[in-house]
Amino acid sequence: MRRLIREAAEDDAAEGSVRMEIQADPTSYAPYVGGITPALEIIIDEAPRDTGVDIGVIVAASRMKHPLDARTLARLAASFAGDGPGEVVGFGLSNDERVGSTASFAPAFRIARRAGLVGVPHGGEL
Repeated sequence: MRRLIREAAEDDAAEGSVRMEIQADPTSYAPYVGGITPALEIIIDEAPRDTGVDIGVIVAASRMKHPLDARTLARLAASFAGDGPGEVVGFGLSNDERVGSTASFAPAFRIARRAGLVGVPHGGEL
């Protein structure tokens, strides 16, 4: 995970980018690193500040999981919310758009919005 984040930032820097937003679903990595909080902390901690690329983190909830899981992730994202490098700037959805009702994820987006996070589902949703 650490290497991928660093390499993404280095690649963007080489292309002249000054801002990158990386979206991740911490539940995908949680079994390997001890939970969703450590997974998000790895992403945040590794967002390099020495590449010249400002990195914002977007926490994504999977449509394949229950909407209550999305609320848990929204609360986690809110606890790391900010607008500085390596902080969580947004909350979104990932996975198959044909699965689940988008409206059922609205409570999670309300949690994120109250924390000042930008809602970034796919275009036209919510």
